This record gives sequence, C-alpha cells and structure tokens, in this order.
Amino acid sequence: MNKTKSIAIILPFILCMLVLLTLLAGCSVSTPTLTVDGYTVSWNAVDRASGYEVNVDNVTFTTTDNEVNLITYLQKGNIASVRVRAMSNNFLYGSSSYSNSISITVSEQRLSTPINFVLAQNEDEFVFSWDAVAGAQHYCLRIVDDSNQAQYFYTDDTTIDITNKLDKYGELYATVFAYADNISTLAPSEYSATIDFVNPSMLDIPTNAKIVASGRNLTYSWDPVENAVGYNVSVINGDSYYTTSTSYTLHSAINSGEAVFVSVQAVSGDTTLRLNSAYSGVNAYYPAGSAQSYTGKNFTFGDETFDLVADSYDELETIIHFGLFYRIDNINYFVNYSGFNAGTLYVEGDADRAIESYAEIKALSYNRPARTINNYGMYNLQITNYYNPIYPTGVAEGDIYNHQNQTVTPSSFTDTPRVSDYDDFKINERTRTMTVYTSDQLYYAVEYGCKPVFPEGNSPAEQAYDRAKEILREIIDDSMTDYEKTLAIYDWISFNVAYDYNLLEFVDEISISEAYNYRDFYVEGVLFDNGQAVCDGISKTFALLANIEGIECYKVTGMTSGGGHAWNKVKLDLNDDGETEWYCVDTTSTWGDLVQMDREQNIYTEYLAHTMFLVTDQFLTNNDHTETSPLTDVAVTEWDYYENTLYDGVNSLYVTNLFEAYSVVDYILTNKLDHFEIKAGGIGVSAVESELPTLKNDGYAILRMNNIYIIYRI
Repeated sequence: MNKTKSIAIILPFILCMLVLLTLLAGCSVSTPTLTVDGYTVSWNAVDRASGYEVNVDNVTFTTTDNEVNLITYLQKGNIASVRVRAMSNNFLYGSSSYSNSISITVSEQRLSTPINFVLAQNEDEFVFSWDAVAGAQHYCLRIVDDSNQAQYFYTDDTTIDITNKLDKYGELYATVFAYADNISTLAPSEYSATIDFVNPSMLDIPTNAKIVASGRNLTYSWDPVENAVGYNVSVINGDSYYTTSTSYTLHSAINSGEAVFVSVQAVSGDTTLRLNSAYSGVNAYYPAGSAQSYTGKNFTFGDETFDLVADSYDELETIIHFGLFYRIDNINYFVNYSGFNAGTLYVEGDADRAIESYAEIKALSYNRPARTINNYGMYNLQITNYYNPIYPTGVAEGDIYNHQNQTVTPSSFTDTPRVSDYDDFKINERTRTMTVYTSDQLYYAVEYGCKPVFPEGNSPAEQAYDRAKEILREIIDDSMTDYEKTLAIYDWISFNVAYDYNLLEFVDEISISEAYNYRDFYVEGVLFDNGQAVCDGISKTFALLANIEGIECYKVTGMTSGGGHAWNKVKLDLNDDGETEWYCVDTTSTWGDLVQMDREQNIYTEYLAHTMFLVTDQFLTNNDHTETSPLTDVAVTEWDYYENTLYDGVNSLYVTNLFEAYSVVDYILTNKLDHFEIKAGGIGVSAVESELPTLKNDGYAILRMNNIYIIYRI
C-alpha cells in the first residue's frame, strides 16, 4: 500500500476523532455559581450533574444537595476559601471546573461556651442538655468515636434527643458549641467540656447453624462469634439453655417423635459495651412420620397454637408465616387437599398457589408430593435465602434524578399534632403479641393482628416502630375518623417518598437475592432513607402505619406489565352504615401520583395525586394490576375520592361541566393557590381544557394523566 492510500484511509479517521473529541470537550457539565448566606454556601442545580464536590481549604467532600452548612468548619475560625464543582457519572460528560472561591468572614468576638452540659441516659436513650448562651440562636452537638470519626446534630433548643439517631457505637464522647445567625458579628463558641458515654453495639448473629442426628440425640452447632462469652440455645415451645461451647446436644429429641425447632443467640460478657445478638434463624429436625403423627404437634405463633397439618388456606398460611417469621430454612408439613376444595379430591394447584405467593418477599422452593395418602400430601418447604435490609438507599447509583414536589403540605394532616410522648395508639389494645427483631418481622406481626414486643437492645424493628409512631403523632389526632387517618397516611407517604427508579433499573442487572438486600424493599427506605423506596417498602409502610392506628390493612402482591408489584387493601366504613368494606390503595408513586418526566435530563418530578386511593379491584384490573396474593378480600364497593371531596364546602373535585370548571379556576386564582388537583368527567374534560389558558396566563402549569389534572404555580 502506498503512502497516498495510507493517508487517504487514516485522515478521515483522524478527522472523525478530532470532531468527536471536540464534541465531548463541549459536553462537560456547567460550573456551579456560588452564593453565601451566613454559614451556608449554596449554588444552582446543574443539569446532568450527579453530585457536587465541595473543597474547603483543600479538604474535599461530596454531596447531592445544592447547599452545604459549614458551621463545623467555621467553629475553628475564618475559612480562607470554599469552591464547588459539578460531577457527572455519565461518561459522555466530564466534571465541571471548580467555581470561583468564596471567602467567609467570622468575627473575632466569640460567643460564650455552653456550660452545665449533661447527658440523661436510660439504656439506649440519649438526651443531652446545656445552659442557653446569650446571643446564640443555634447549637451543634458533636459525637466522636474512638477512631475520631464525628457525627453532628443541630438544634435551636438547649436540649436534643438523639435516641435511634446515632450511627456510632462503642465508647464515644460528646461536646457542643453555640453559634449565631450572624457569624460576622458573633463567632461560634468554643466546644464545651466533653461527656464520655457508651452506645453499645450488638454482637453478630451466629452463622452456619445446623442440626446433626447422633445416635438417639441431636447435636446443634454453629460458628463462633467474636467477643461472645457464651450462647443461649432456644427450642421453640421448649426450654432455653446456656453454653460456652459452639454446640449443644439436644438429648432424647429423636425419641420424642416430634419436630424440633431451635435457634441460637450470642451472649455478651459486658452488655454496657455490647448487647446480646438477635437469635439466628431457626433450624428444624423432623422425624419420619405420617399426617397423623404431625397432627397435634402444636407450636405457638402469634399467641395461637397450630400443628403442621394444613386443613385449609388459613392453616397453610399460618405454617408458611411460621416458617418465614422464625426463618426456618427447611420445614415439613402435610396438606389436606380436601380442606381446600370439598368438591375436588386433589387440588394441588390451590396449595401450590398459596405457597408460591410468598416468593416475592422470600426465595422459596418446595417439592410437590409424588403421591397422596388419604387426601394428604407431605410438603417440604425450603426457604433458600433470607433477605435483609443491608444496603442503604443510594448504593444503586444511576443517572435518574427523581424527587417529590413538596411545595404545598397536604391539607389532610392534623392542625393539632399529638404530644411528643403520646402512646395511646389502637394497636396497644391488641391482646396477641409477637416478639420481633427485624423490620419485616415487625410488618408481619402488625399485619397478622399482633402487638409487637421487642427484645433487649435497640433492634431495627423497634427503631422502625418508634419512627412510625413519631410520624403518626405529627399527622393524625384522635378526633379524626378512620377515613381521615387513612387519607393522612396515604398523603404522608406519597408526599415524602419518591420512587427509586435507579434501583429498579439496577435490579434488572443483578440477581434477585442481591436486589432484596436493598433497604428500598423495606420500611427503612420510607422511614429513614430520605424517602427513597420501591413498591415493597411503600406498601409495607402503609400497612404498618394503618394498623398502628387500628385500621385493618395488609399488603397485596401481584403483577403489572412492568413486572412484580405490591399495593394495599384497607377496611373502612365510608357510608357510616356500621359495616366496613375493603378498598384498594396503591400509594406507589409510579401509579398513585402524577409524574412529570424530563427524559432529556432524566429528571422525574412526582406530584401528589389520588388516582388510586380507595378504589376497587376491578379499577386496578382495568389499570394493569393483576393480583396474585392468596385469600385476599375482594374490594367491590365503589367510592370516588374526587366526587366525595369538597374543596370549598360546596363543590367537589370532580368537574363535569363548564360552570364547575370556571368555579375551580376562580377558586384557584382568588385564593392564589400553589397546588390543586381535580378530576374531569363527561363534558367536564372539554370544559376544563377551555379554562386552562386562563390559568397558564396567570403563571400556572398543568400536568394531566388521563382525566386527572394537577395545577401548580411555576
């Protein structure tokens, strides 16, 4: 090949690369523009930015917010410079250059240092207090662990309760400083004297537990746990035993002819520093037997006794609940097919459906009986994996920015919140109890009709329960009807939770066993992780909050065209006839809310709507919902939120003609509302459309999905 041909081939390639590099060079995200207000530096939201890097005197950290409170840096004195750059996780866009530096001036005159700094500690409750400092409007509490890692808490009061808020464990020390709104006049104070205290961590749960038959006895063993001085072995419906070994012999268990369910707990030698672990999952041993031998072998679950022979759907559900709740990885039981359908001799399909319906929350496998004896089939159910809320929201990073519009607080919330120590919740009237440790056990127990009881220590279940009650104290009062309470719960979840689309996309790339370890699938995603969750976590939280208020509610599982889905059924008396009926609720923002999507920039904005609040099964069926849960109650009663809600005491949110459309527009403009939601029907659709230009001319935007309209000020 001659040089002329070589150049002719290479030159276009070089030119293409130069063009591509030129285009990419122009694709970096924009540089933020900084402003400073006191001790807060803020900047404009940058398109396509996945986060921001803040540089404070050459010390950097990242954030996804558009502002940062620098008071902990300012406590030391003047900051020479602060600068910020926008980051992008899209390979087509580079990070921006740093912004111009901003200097913050701090007065040389300091506030007085807080004195009489004390801690009131009751087990895992931590309440700090100190004397007020003249001229101070705010205070910052600093908690430091033995590795010198700090956690900060801010308050305008001279008392702060950090119970359930600490992410540091072991031996800690605390100190506090005061600061003012105008730091150029009064600099932050020095740190106060320190307080040493301990936030006990929890020992790890024993792993690799197993039961091995040895002669006429059973040997139960497990792996050692670091820092454990011994172990408690618990036999369900039996005794508890203590041992310093990592195995225990269950004498004569085989001779008893009964199934054995056993678990183990690691014991701490110093509970002021480390708490005992939670109990492990339950291991099971089954002797050979028939349906007759399994009948009458009673076990307690939810203060009720049952055996391992299912003669009905209810009993089969109880056995499965028993296995899931106690984390029994292998459970044998019998199914009486005639108990499921008296007109059919064998209805294996019905029994199979009742088992498979739980696969969306736990990975299950089971054997279908090869033969039946006297209408009984023996099943072996294996729970192949237990999922836990291990990974916090945000681990599954993506380029979708999804948030809930929060310009207007829902009007359904009470104007007279309950006092902070209110605890007269309806759930306290329940007589059945169930000990719970995980948040899923909490959700199961509450939905199952039990009052939760918590083990010693600050368990995840107790943290979730306390946070749930905090929310209910804020949004509900005792004068509200069950309908009003249900609406407030629906609105709180919809208003505070944004669907985690990034995790949804990430789940498609990983195994289901990994996916269900994300907190988004549990109440933690809703209650603690800045309101990022998927349908599982959302529907569990709705059931938890409703049941605490004494409103019967449970989670429903099913399918949509997009895959597995979860929603709720709730029981209410809406017509005041003394009879309650079932209604469906889908609080998940992908269905109940209206979503405005900027696909070019991958920004999704959710707006609170009531499209799937208290609807029928048929309505959900018509809207791409197929229920797969067994034994769920049918929701057939028609009820329309929009028809039954009066926005001015006279007119409803359901618009059917031009006069009603005009009234809505006049009401919005007269009251200068920031947000309004209506439904249009019949000629009301064209009537609403004819009035929309009036609203747009007055600075409103309109978001529409089918016949639902969200009108909001821009």
